[in-house]
Amino acid sequence: MNYVVKFRYYSPLDSQTGGCIGHTQDESSSLSNFALCDDGINMLSNKKWIICKFDIPPGLESFRVGIADRSTGPIGFYFDDIQIVNDENIYGTGSSCTGIELENVTPPGKEGFSDSVISELSTLLTAGRLDEKSKHIIRNLYDAKDTHNDGLVNAQQMILTSPQYHSTNIVKSTQEARPDFKFPEKNGKPYKAVVTLMFAGGCDSYNMLVPYSCKKGPVDMEKQYKDVRSTVALPRERLHPIDVSDQVCEKFGIHKELPTVQTMYNDKDLLFFANTGVLTKKVSKVNYNTVTKTQLFAHNTMQQESKRIDPNELATGTGVLGRMADVLAQDGRLVGSFSVSKFQVALAGNPAISGSATIVNTDGVPELFISDEIKDNFESLHNVTEYDSGFFAETWSSNIKLSVDSNELLRNEYKKINTTTTFPLTGLGKQLKTVTQLIGTRDARGVDTDMFYVEIGGFDTHASVEENLENRFIEVESALAAFKDELIHEDLWNNVTTIQVSDFARTLIPNSGEGTDHAWGGNYMMFGGSVKGKQVKGTFPNDFTIDGPQILKRGRIIPTTPWDACFKTIATWLGVRNRDIPYVCPNCASFEPEMMFDANDLFHGIEPEPPTMMPTDSPSLHPSKSSQPTSKDDTKSPSSLPSQSPSLSPSSLPSQSPSLSPSKVPSDSPSEVLSNVPSHLPTNLPSSDPTKWKCKSNDQCKDDNPCTKNLCKKGKCKTKTKKGCCNVHLDCDDGKDCTIDVCNSKNKCVNTSTCNDFNFCTKDSCNKKGCQFKQKNNCTCILIGEEGCRKSKDCCTKKCKNGTCVKKKT
Repeated sequence: MNYVVKFRYYSPLDSQTGGCIGHTQDESSSLSNFALCDDGINMLSNKKWIICKFDIPPGLESFRVGIADRSTGPIGFYFDDIQIVNDENIYGTGSSCTGIELENVTPPGKEGFSDSVISELSTLLTAGRLDEKSKHIIRNLYDAKDTHNDGLVNAQQMILTSPQYHSTNIVKSTQEARPDFKFPEKNGKPYKAVVTLMFAGGCDSYNMLVPYSCKKGPVDMEKQYKDVRSTVALPRERLHPIDVSDQVCEKFGIHKELPTVQTMYNDKDLLFFANTGVLTKKVSKVNYNTVTKTQLFAHNTMQQESKRIDPNELATGTGVLGRMADVLAQDGRLVGSFSVSKFQVALAGNPAISGSATIVNTDGVPELFISDEIKDNFESLHNVTEYDSGFFAETWSSNIKLSVDSNELLRNEYKKINTTTTFPLTGLGKQLKTVTQLIGTRDARGVDTDMFYVEIGGFDTHASVEENLENRFIEVESALAAFKDELIHEDLWNNVTTIQVSDFARTLIPNSGEGTDHAWGGNYMMFGGSVKGKQVKGTFPNDFTIDGPQILKRGRIIPTTPWDACFKTIATWLGVRNRDIPYVCPNCASFEPEMMFDANDLFHGIEPEPPTMMPTDSPSLHPSKSSQPTSKDDTKSPSSLPSQSPSLSPSSLPSQSPSLSPSKVPSDSPSEVLSNVPSHLPTNLPSSDPTKWKCKSNDQCKDDNPCTKNLCKKGKCKTKTKKGCCNVHLDCDDGKDCTIDVCNSKNKCVNTSTCNDFNFCTKDSCNKKGCQFKQKNNCTCILIGEEGCRKSKDCCTKKCKNGTCVKKKT
């Protein structure tokens, strides 16, 4: 027979690389005859795959085909698809790389080899949990590639997306594909958005808002500012003056690199929060270190708390914006949440209620890098599962399908939005441009509310504070100016409120490196078209010296306004009802009323809260402590005339005439008079002839209330209330303002006292009059930092070390 050897060859260079092929007729490992070599002439690849052939001399009983490397260095070349065929048509034409075609054949053992590769990967990566259908899909992707290495990449990528890799469950898939994700339809409600801007590192905000003219007060704070701040104090020529009322100064100065901030303030679109920060409750220089739950003066803890606003950890794992999203979603709002560059706990709520926040890049919505082959076969690995399939595997498949679909939809809508304003190519400029483009997708996403979190770093100015602060403010200024202009151009300035936050302010007294160090209370700003600007809210310190009531060592200032007060008003502006404020701001009740703000003083257009006309579909997240009392003159008999609108609460007696509008609350028993108007909610009983209907089983009497036992007796439904059971938080209200009342997952009430003055010598209790701190007989204790203790019980903090009371580790 006349044999021809065909093969494919590739060289990464356009010159000779030394790849050779030939044959030998003995058992030698060395080739006796080179048929073709890459010498730049006879077998020139030129960076492309080429097909060549050579003839085996006639009359050989046996032979071996071999390849050799005759290069002078590690250059690299590739032979593939080597075929030995009996082709009389081209035999005898000599060695050639022109006009040669390879046979379309399946190499022996390919199918079996593929199966073994996929089975081995299944064992290594999923402990053998891949089912046969999944193996078949993955094997086809492996076989679709030209080389083993490329096929292996395909197979590994597919397995790494599979539910079997991400859980230890047994997956039972159906043939039904999961439905594609779609954005919800718009509900027609007006759009609002909140943007939180973090100055990460601790902004020296007493050089952002500075005493400028303070002649009317008892103390010249401008002079005191210059004396205390010394070498880092800013002169007037480096400030933009603004007029202020109801503060210790009649004029303040804004840092010279923030002219847009001054403009927004004078246009009544921006206000400042003075001396604001993380607080557990109102504190003094005497008790701040024992009363405050948050570890002070540390980046991680104080920045984290500015995002959570929950020092007592009553809503662990959530952030203040996420909790807002929860209650708004429960009220029927469609809420979106976005963080730029990384996860932010501020946006974390209950994912079962408001969903999870979306993380986008600084430059927008990232593209999902996935090959066409993977994309075309990906969904078939994640079909709908059987009812008895593993829960964790089902959760993974459901979420990854949702993530891929929603990312693609969002990216497509995002690419359609262009800004008319030129944003600076800085980190913050790109972030705020991304925010405006995401806002531009609001109609396509069907949302009426958005939460955004952006961040600019570099404010940890332990050295050269003014040089570093000036550079930071230059970037802030250009980004805010563009952000404002774009929102105004898009007629969204009144719809978006931005609040600026930071870890903490910095020490008034500089260090030896012309820098300032970690402190506490600081000055912050909030702006937008709905903000009632040109005011400084809170209380600016009236004494910067160590004798000042709020001043600690090195000029650290105890805040007089908690973050709770700021975010409470933002929640109200967004539409959070008073009944849900304890969930959004669980620590608000710890502060005296004068430390909080009225939302009407900070925002335009706060609409009065309408009365609740019907029960919600789910229990309230937290009861209101300040609901209006019921009138003492409740009627004892039914009304003789029908009402024009539904009653706010059901009557215990039937009305003599039917109401003119449908009831908002389902009845517990059939109506004696048939209504001509449909009810808003279904009754708990069937609506056949009400005088003749009789129950036949207990199931027909169920009311979905875990605190009732419903029985059918002699054709009538009987209801018994379980003792000690609660259904909603309101059931647990004990009438005490100093307790947090919660109905837990076991339908049991938990009433937690918030009374604790951290004083070893008092007995703390809570009653209807409020917190009570009763002094123990013959007990005195020493405050933290004071000397003279001999044993731990001498200290209010229960810890004595070397004669001095210290904070007890928790």
